[in-house]
Amino acid sequence: MRLLEGILKVSIKGLDYTVQLLDKNKFEKVHGKDLAYLDKTKRQFCFRKDHVEKTTVIHEVTHAFINSLHLGSCNELTLEDFEEIICEMLEDHLLDISRISNQIYRHLRSFNVRRRKGRK
Repeated sequence: MRLLEGILKVSIKGLDYTVQLLDKNKFEKVHGKDLAYLDKTKRQFCFRKDHVEKTTVIHEVTHAFINSLHLGSCNELTLEDFEEIICEMLEDHLLDISRISNQIYRHLRSFNVRRRKGRK
């Protein structure tokens, strides 16, 4: 994790990803009604200020790890093949997913964003 000019950068499998936090209106103009978004091409995580939850961060970080598997180049994956690939990815990277998610979550929370009621 690095902070460069106020921008958080995290490394996922050797590739740098940036983390962006937008207010709800700006986020919705760019990304629609979702709560968070991963731009796989730009390698950028984007989160809404009004909805920062640890589970959402974990979800988006997991997307980045799954994206690194290049499953789009696999033409005929069976459900069993896909399940095995995901299980192996988690076996190899679950601790990394947790560590990176915690870093991003702490960074986002440092901006005193509101969490949904009943969530930590």
